[in-house]
Amino acid sequence: MKKILLLTASALLITLAFLPWTASLPIFFFLVPAAWVALREKSWKRRFLMGVFWGALIFLFNFYWTVVPIHYYGRMSYPVSVLLFFPLMVYQMLPFTLWFVFFPYLFRKNMFLPVLLFPFLTGSLPLIFPYSISSTLSLMPVLAQTASWWGEWGLDALIVLVNVLLLTAWQRRDRRFAMAAVSVVALMLIHGLWATAVSEKRSTGAKAISAVVIQPCVRDGDSESVKVKKLFSSIGKIREVSTGKLVIIPESALPDSIVARQDFMDVMGEIRHSLHASALLFNSVVLRDGCLTNSEFLLRIDGSFSRYDKQKLMWFGERFPFYSLFRRLPIYAAGFANFSPGPEHGVLRNCSLIIATPICLECIYPGYVATLAKPANLIVNPTDDEWFGTTRATHLHFAQVRLKAIENRRYLIRATNTGYTVVVNERGQVVKDLPEGKPGFLEVNIRLLNQTTLFQRIHNWMPWIGALLFCGLFISRRRQKEE
Repeated sequence: MKKILLLTASALLITLAFLPWTASLPIFFFLVPAAWVALREKSWKRRFLMGVFWGALIFLFNFYWTVVPIHYYGRMSYPVSVLLFFPLMVYQMLPFTLWFVFFPYLFRKNMFLPVLLFPFLTGSLPLIFPYSISSTLSLMPVLAQTASWWGEWGLDALIVLVNVLLLTAWQRRDRRFAMAAVSVVALMLIHGLWATAVSEKRSTGAKAISAVVIQPCVRDGDSESVKVKKLFSSIGKIREVSTGKLVIIPESALPDSIVARQDFMDVMGEIRHSLHASALLFNSVVLRDGCLTNSEFLLRIDGSFSRYDKQKLMWFGERFPFYSLFRRLPIYAAGFANFSPGPEHGVLRNCSLIIATPICLECIYPGYVATLAKPANLIVNPTDDEWFGTTRATHLHFAQVRLKAIENRRYLIRATNTGYTVVVNERGQVVKDLPEGKPGFLEVNIRLLNQTTLFQRIHNWMPWIGALLFCGLFISRRRQKEE
């Protein structure tokens, strides 16, 4: 019973770490109770079962809302949504379960081995939904500034290192390890303050543009006439401030009656012209050669446009695995839209403005966003979080999106249909935002930054670097014992 309570406490601590009033601090010791249980369980089979229990608790505490988007966005019935929830849960909790199983063996060999294992597991089994232990640090972005060096890989490793040091201090009753843990957090803080000052100095004098982001709150359940009214009401409110500016319309804000028109691009051109905008950035579903794509367009003043097609599609929301097979089964939901990753990808350009537009949950993949953002000088994350319902999922999403501004040292605009619409600077600090669920718009000046970060250069090598360090420590320790 004591072990079950400790595992539950661990799952609760990581959940609490996402709450603003905790300032991310619980993340630095959430692994301690779980690791203590793992060390005292000798049978790997029992460790596996306990690891499954622990991972399931973490998932259930933070992903209970997944049934809602599968139902609404994936057009699945509630029974089917609940059924599909479980394979997602099994996949999502694998990094935690495997780390729990192998922790005692690796910890006794070298305390740094489990530190390297955790980011390797989370990197090898990328999360489907917006969630990572390092994203808790976005509540205190000053602690996350090293993300521009090594991204979420390095932040995950630092967090696990602090947890392991505290566990060792508790296990050996040795204050030196506790002081080492405090020192790691202190160094993160010092580096964060230094990086903030340097980043501010570098960005001074950078070219800036003005942008207007609308939040129309066009909801899926609204009638077509209401959707059109909401959209054009939001557009009408910005006419006095949109002249010469980049205007951004978020994902799912355009009614079907507009998207389905043969002269769709002409209509969007008229909207841009009526606003006297320098460019119009908007999202649309496109049917081409029998394939549906979730696409982002940048319409320029001369009528030409650039296009980006979403590559990382959400399981059971945009992409159904084994679609051709499951559509024949009774569980198949009529009307489910099975999207395809588009053939076109890259940045959207308008003169000196170069935009990377990872769409919705694409922004939770650090390596992918780094590849997109490297040639860009602005990141825009168009999304529609209505399907998260009234849960705190939209803030979990934002927590991970916020890190991408730091990792890439770019301004990031999170343009949402129903909220949370927010502008973040290159240091992860909120510049301007809008409340959720209320129509409105943001008018903001954006600095166009194009610094190439270390993470952008080496993110493809991070798994290999971690694996080499792991193998080096493992072999080195083994040889020392043999000698």
